[in-house]
Amino acid sequence: FVLLVLTGRRALTLKFAVAAALAIALCTGPLPVLATAFLFASAAALGGGILSRNGATQLAPAELPLCIALGLGIIASALSVLALWPVNRAFTYFVVLALPLAWQGRALLRMLSAILRGSGPALGLADLAVAGLAGNLALLSVAMALLPEVSNDGLAFHLLIAAQVRDFGYWHYDVQRSVLAVMP
Repeated sequence: FVLLVLTGRRALTLKFAVAAALAIALCTGPLPVLATAFLFASAAALGGGILSRNGATQLAPAELPLCIALGLGIIASALSVLALWPVNRAFTYFVVLALPLAWQGRALLRMLSAILRGSGPALGLADLAVAGLAGNLALLSVAMALLPEVSNDGLAFHLLIAAQVRDFGYWHYDVQRSVLAVMP
């Protein structure tokens, strides 16, 4: 998919993206697809806003994966800190993810329209090879993330933390319940 976007094959890219979204929506329903698109759009807007503040006035379409990665990193870091306070509700997440779109939504739309038009400099073979490798590693990571969690650590702590944040809106760290987390 990354190679299709970067090589400028618009028709094939759009068909592939629509087919993938429909296949996932058939398996999971439309809400997870829309929520994931919202998350990625927010991450792209946040990452693009940070990168454009670093001196670039207009980001190139080829920088979209970097914008998404930077935005996802910032969002994941912020969520791990926010897990300690009782603010973790669906409405709070919606507002936090909508803020980057309100801040950089037009710039993101310009970048996406440039991608759909196929404008921007053509990438060389080495750049395409690196992008292909990164895309394949990302797909492998996604495939591994879809496997069920079966390790003792994952079942005892990681799923417990997610359930506690879901139920109570925050994670109250209790040493007596999480003794393995403080063992040397």
